[in-house]
Amino acid sequence: MGGRMRFMKHLSRGLVLLMLALAVPGLAQDSQRSQPVPPEDGSTDPRSLGIRERDDNDAWERREWLRERFGGELDKDFSQRVLKEAAKERSRHPGHFVPATKGSASLLTLAPATSAWSNLGPTSSNKIQNFYTLHKVNSGRLRAILPHPTDPNTVYVLAAGGGLWKTTDFLDAEPQWVPKTDFVGSTNGGSVSFGQSPTTLYLGTGDPFEVGVGGFVLTSTDGGDTWGAPIALGSANKVLDLKVDSSLGHDILLAGTNTGLFRSQDGGLAVATTQDSFGDDLVASMHLSTDRGATWSPIPNAGNVFSGASRTTVASGKPGDSVVYAFAAGVPDANLNYPQLDLFRSSDGGLNWVALQINGIVPTGANPDAPDMRILGGQAWYNQMILVDPTDPTGNTVYLGGQLSSAKSIDGGASWTILTDWLGQFGLPYAHADFHGAAFSTGGGVHRLFFGNDGGLFVSTDEGLTWDDSKNRGLVTHQPYTITSNPIVGDVDSVMMGLQDNGTLVRVGSSSVFDQTLGGDGLGVTWSQANDAVSMTSLPFGRILRCIANPPDDQSKWLSSFTGLFDSPSFFTLLDNAQASADPTGLVFYTTRINSVFQTSDGGASWTPILVSGSGGVSADRGVRRGLFMIGTSPIDTQHLAVIGNTRFWISSTGGPPWIELNLADLIPGWQERGTSSAEWANNDLLYVSSETPVAGATRFAKSSDGGATWTAPANAGLPDLPLARIRVDYRDATGQTLYAATWIGVYRTTDGGETWSHLGIGLPQVPIQDIYLAPRSAYLRVAAYGRGAWELTLPPDATITTVASAVQGQQDILASAPAQPGASYSWNITGGSILSGRYDPTLTYAAGTGASLTLSLTVTNGAGETASSSLVVPITAAPPPDATITAPAATTQGASGLVASVPAQIAATYAWSIVDGRITSPSNGSSITFAAGMQPSLLLRVIVTNGVGKQRVGLKRVDVLPAPPPDATITAD
Repeated sequence: MGGRMRFMKHLSRGLVLLMLALAVPGLAQDSQRSQPVPPEDGSTDPRSLGIRERDDNDAWERREWLRERFGGELDKDFSQRVLKEAAKERSRHPGHFVPATKGSASLLTLAPATSAWSNLGPTSSNKIQNFYTLHKVNSGRLRAILPHPTDPNTVYVLAAGGGLWKTTDFLDAEPQWVPKTDFVGSTNGGSVSFGQSPTTLYLGTGDPFEVGVGGFVLTSTDGGDTWGAPIALGSANKVLDLKVDSSLGHDILLAGTNTGLFRSQDGGLAVATTQDSFGDDLVASMHLSTDRGATWSPIPNAGNVFSGASRTTVASGKPGDSVVYAFAAGVPDANLNYPQLDLFRSSDGGLNWVALQINGIVPTGANPDAPDMRILGGQAWYNQMILVDPTDPTGNTVYLGGQLSSAKSIDGGASWTILTDWLGQFGLPYAHADFHGAAFSTGGGVHRLFFGNDGGLFVSTDEGLTWDDSKNRGLVTHQPYTITSNPIVGDVDSVMMGLQDNGTLVRVGSSSVFDQTLGGDGLGVTWSQANDAVSMTSLPFGRILRCIANPPDDQSKWLSSFTGLFDSPSFFTLLDNAQASADPTGLVFYTTRINSVFQTSDGGASWTPILVSGSGGVSADRGVRRGLFMIGTSPIDTQHLAVIGNTRFWISSTGGPPWIELNLADLIPGWQERGTSSAEWANNDLLYVSSETPVAGATRFAKSSDGGATWTAPANAGLPDLPLARIRVDYRDATGQTLYAATWIGVYRTTDGGETWSHLGIGLPQVPIQDIYLAPRSAYLRVAAYGRGAWELTLPPDATITTVASAVQGQQDILASAPAQPGASYSWNITGGSILSGRYDPTLTYAAGTGASLTLSLTVTNGAGETASSSLVVPITAAPPPDATITAPAATTQGASGLVASVPAQIAATYAWSIVDGRITSPSNGSSITFAAGMQPSLLLRVIVTNGVGKQRVGLKRVDVLPAPPPDATITAD
């Protein structure tokens, strides 16, 4: 579709005005923003670090980065495939997908169990920091707000990534929000509307600012508790707006999409394209329908002054109003900069328009963030909100929302007052930046304003004088890219995430409260895994910050990290750490630029290039792929690395050049060369790769057993035909065959190196899983669920027993072990032998009996109270006859020392040595001893050898002792 999208708004029953616009194609640099330079003095002043700058959230670059990852927009066929795979899993494992209900355990935290995921939040915050510290609460980006027409306690919100949520106690201090679309196949929110009855909901999927799953409509007739089958809208993959006309006693549904306008006369059960072309996609045009959307005609006279617009949002107070407004972005210039065009007003239902020329108006409350009414900034294609007060019969009360501020007019746009500021400064209330939707309610006799933006939901009951952010509590709709944790026992509850336009969030302790310690787009996050030495986060375009005073729970702790970095950065700033077992210092980290990879060995104080395009075996025309996880590190050492490039794959066994350059598409059948998403070493030979290509039937998981020389694709049975964002090796499995995969509908697990996969756990929403964190010292997984926050799964206990293949009768000090699992308890038992030590430890020492076999049994209980048991039979072979044949020197001299005597070493045998006319100088209970000669003509060695069943044999050996030679005192001199 090339980025071409159309937005429409329903204005009246029987008379429908349609605004078609190029919605989201472009943006250059915003004149309100500046590109800060990291300080060279290590300053912790947040202003020096550029934390306050809005460049940290460049929505255009973010969307282009997502397109690059997936090779463009995801088409209808991909959306249909996601729906099919999601439905297949729900049918296969119905118990894994249980919708949350108000008051249910699954609403936030499921009861601890091995198979159940627990939501970690974020549900709230104590503070948000973006240079200033505010005690406010955000949630994820909202697309639409739908208050019940009569019941003020019932409110729906549609999140861009988190789907539809509902509360029935909105007026409570802390309403309980319930997700309603976790298991319909997509939580990528487009639009939502009531039907004739407020229990009927029409939900359109496909966020215009994301690369996601959409282009279909779902219908619920019970307030969102259940949903009908998805209805596809032609080739669309984004539903941009939904409006319903019920004036004839039934619901006529109009759906604006990126491929045209669709209409249904039967409540969404069947749809038809009513108009698929309205002229030039680069310039907005207005069309009018007088038959409830069945046919359309351009407005007469092109609306007089309405021209030169691109994305435009249209609004009226209520159906039938003659006063209509259109808030428009301008046509982009050659640099794809989308300015604010103007606010237009029509007094005849949209036939003719007046340009209100608001751009030059200086509002009441003007400030550096809003010096005039150009509040859309340079993101007029993205952040655009307009609401007309339906209780004002004149239509003169209008609310606008843009990039940094919102504003109000009570005189039809002649004058304005700034209502909110994105940082809560200049004496203004706080509301997050980037406005997208608004609603008005008179339920309960109270005029209630709802604004939705990149920080969630903001509510006013005094016509915009004050704003309440607290209704964001409980809305787990954040969009995390990455997740990490402090691995140190005693602080494993600390979690850090990088999120879309909610910055870097940090949890300290075990609550669901996450505080924002950096604003903008938080991207890569990482933490020392061998210790608590350093944590890092990143912002767009190569900006890296580090904390050496963990936890990173305040912006004052962040230090700039840039020394040694060069090369052009991309939007996503990758960060990754060396494995705990390979880096005991906890100071080795990695980052990438467009054509290079850097390593730090001092926790980010300085960086050194280890891969540069055009050198060290790397082709000059091949750069690093701009994905989430482009570096694979070995658990053995920091020398074995894998780097994912654009169409190439590089391997090093030296921690840097020379690199071996591969094209995986030539080596792995079905591999797409541009889709490789992560690389995982199980050891220095066994290497796995994953792919996030959306191509149907592509190979997305492969492995090499010889360090990358040759590759195979396992059967991958049970793995959905969908992108894999990341794979993780479970290092508790010494064979390296257990892995976890992040897919678009959940997490999958294999225990046989990818031959078979199974869906993992109960209760995890069917959303794109972006990242998996596997703790090195704790038995849990944490994942970043895009649109649904952070989730945790306690891994099942592992009772696998490892010991000798066979024992000998009476054999002592035999070792048996199970994987060490933090927080787990162990209980061993044995029959046919005896336990010597370690009954309640991961490692057991035991002795074999005299029978034909022994049986070891073990029960492991993890921290969640789940148990696993196993037993192992160890064959016992007969003890060989004792061999007491002594090997020793035939003769020695008086007083000689360091002499060695030995008998054949035998399993399960014991030895007792003695000597006559000599001295044993070592322990006397081994198969060999050292001894010294006496002064007698001979000495006698004696040993008793006892085998495992008590049979003995005595060995004797006499050693002649010769006189010591006389001392030689001859002096030699020149």
